[in-house]
Amino acid sequence: MPLSMGEERILAEIEHRLAEEDPALAYRLATFGRTPRLRGSSHGQHIRLRRWGIVGAIALLVVLFVTTIVAVTREPSKSGERQAPHWPPASPAVVVPDADKTAAGTGEG
Repeated sequence: MPLSMGEERILAEIEHRLAEEDPALAYRLATFGRTPRLRGSSHGQHIRLRRWGIVGAIALLVVLFVTTIVAVTREPSKSGERQAPHWPPASPAVVVPDADKTAAGTGEG
């Protein structure tokens, strides 16, 4: 059953007096049933933090991927630094003496 004009006017007057006397209660009644928000934060801040988290995770994955690719495709240094062996080896390990050193060491040639 709808309210009459007089009842609506009385109800509006009660709401107005409540808002003047106890604004906190009036706010709680006006927002009754809505999802509460944390004080000092807004929905926009939450979205921005989530976006930055996603961007950070993607950036971390890109850095890890690039580092892995560089490490795998890097040429061995020519300065004599010891490098980790490449696996699998290209050919079985066979030691072949250098012909010049062999000839000089034995007195031949």
